[in-house]
Amino acid sequence: MRCTSKEGGTEAVYLSDGYINLAVLPARRRPEGLHHFGFDVDSIKETAGTGMEARARKGPESVPRDGGFAEVFVLDPVGARVDLSENGWKT
Repeated sequence: MRCTSKEGGTEAVYLSDGYINLAVLPARRRPEGLHHFGFDVDSIKETAGTGMEARARKGPESVPRDGGFAEVFVLDPVGARVDLSENGWKT
């Protein structure tokens, strides 16, 4: 499935095979490139705890709960953002 939307005059492309979702989003005031990964998990608390035990730099930190964003994120040992959700994401 492919879905395209225009947000603020820029185009976002969402791709899915039904199991894996990929969102190609405009950079919007940040460098282009890989920004973050997201995982739909059974337990945010347990997954974030595992990340922290594996030397995540920061987390878990809450983000808006409007359904379009992850519920929390951690920063992995090299500083990459990893979103965690128990409810998935709207695409």
